[in-house]
Amino acid sequence: MAKLISLPIKPKVFFELILILLFLTSSFCFEQGCVHRKPPITSTPLDQKLQICPEAWIVNLMPSPLPSDDSSHSYFILQGIRRERKEFDLIWVQQNCKDLKPDTVY
Repeated sequence: MAKLISLPIKPKVFFELILILLFLTSSFCFEQGCVHRKPPITSTPLDQKLQICPEAWIVNLMPSPLPSDDSSHSYFILQGIRRERKEFDLIWVQQNCKDLKPDTVY
């Protein structure tokens, strides 16, 4: 059987201190943003396309019961989020992202 550790303060006071510490930590993190996040890429105006290399190029060849155009079968992944090809300057991507190869999913 495990031995209990005796605390120099009363258990009620100890737990109140823990709660206060948790509250202060959470409010500081809320204000300061303790979690490191990449800045979101917002949508671009219609006349300005993204000139950035995406992380992945996905070609979805899974059969679908609904008819769709070819552009819905291919998309890019940028910062872990699906982005449509029409959002990108495809000529720029083709010229500058030499390592980008399509990944086919079925």
